[in-house]
Amino acid sequence: MRSSVKKKKILIGFLSNTIKGPIPLITREYIEALKYKYEFVPFMMERKMGRTKLASFNLWNLFYFCTHYIKWIIIIIKERPDIVHYPITSYWNMEKSLLFLTTAKWLGVEHTIGHLHGGAFIDFWNQTGKLRKRIAIRHFNRLDILIVLSESWRKNVLQYINFEYQKVKVLHNLIDRDFESHFLHYQRSYNKKDKVVLLGFNLMDSRKGIFDLLDAVSLIEKRDTFELVIIGDEREAGVFAKATKLISDKGLTNVEIKKGVWDAGKQEWFEKSDILLLPSYTENFPIVVIEAACAGLPVIASEIGALPDIFNHNYDILFLHPGDVSQLSEHISRLIMDHNERQHFGKNIKNTFEKELLGEGITKQLDSIYENVLN
Repeated sequence: MRSSVKKKKILIGFLSNTIKGPIPLITREYIEALKYKYEFVPFMMERKMGRTKLASFNLWNLFYFCTHYIKWIIIIIKERPDIVHYPITSYWNMEKSLLFLTTAKWLGVEHTIGHLHGGAFIDFWNQTGKLRKRIAIRHFNRLDILIVLSESWRKNVLQYINFEYQKVKVLHNLIDRDFESHFLHYQRSYNKKDKVVLLGFNLMDSRKGIFDLLDAVSLIEKRDTFELVIIGDEREAGVFAKATKLISDKGLTNVEIKKGVWDAGKQEWFEKSDILLLPSYTENFPIVVIEAACAGLPVIASEIGALPDIFNHNYDILFLHPGDVSQLSEHISRLIMDHNERQHFGKNIKNTFEKELLGEGITKQLDSIYENVLN
């Protein structure tokens, strides 16, 4: 017999078939995990043009903002959701996201939840002018809840934005459930190999450290001991061409760049690779590291964002200082030359994933946040 209790309605953003990235992936997982309990209204944000400068203020972004904002208003008036749950990121997207959330309040939505993403947010906030901050804080304080990705980010928000402590909730990122299910049962081999496969996933952006990575591998003398595969859609105009030229100039014949690979193709690369590399300058809680942890793949990553809250240097991850090419090269050489080290980091990071980052536990925490807001 079906329950006669009407499900609470949640307008959640954003999803997209044309914009690849962590936010649509995470949002989709929230919906799939909790649709038995809530009626979700997914907010779709599609765009055909201007995908390489999503965080900047330009004509394409202004056009799509107007289009999406009108759509947002229409959906709220039509659907009358009980909760609006929407991501907040950096640069001009901050004002856009806050306007979406404040507009929901203006239109009568009782509960609004902002979800803070964007690894560069604190740096961006510190460089923002006083007037802009004052206006933003006014909008932030209209929220019922602000979700952040780690305890360190909670401290940052409390310090820099003066948000009420009880309104800031910590919720770690989660990964695609099919990917998680596959790799939780996957038995990785850490045996000695003639050629180790290094993976740089979604690095097509200078802020992700792609050029530092190319400089680092060029310092390794025994190039026949490894190959590097860099996979991803271009996130910054001209990066693909610049990286290709650098590979040619440095004679890196063991380096290959591939355009974006997703779904089953992505799983295949996480299976055949031996080390994941993320020498990024700006991160919050990168999905790719969580995926590597689930897959038992040893990780070398910058010590930034939420990563130090979960992982420990020299135990389940090798951290580096952003921009330290020499340190990056040393870490790569260390794992290339010693398969026992790869096994040490791979098994430990998978154990950390199973203790801290399973999707089921994270969606239960989100459910608790929804329940507390509604009650």
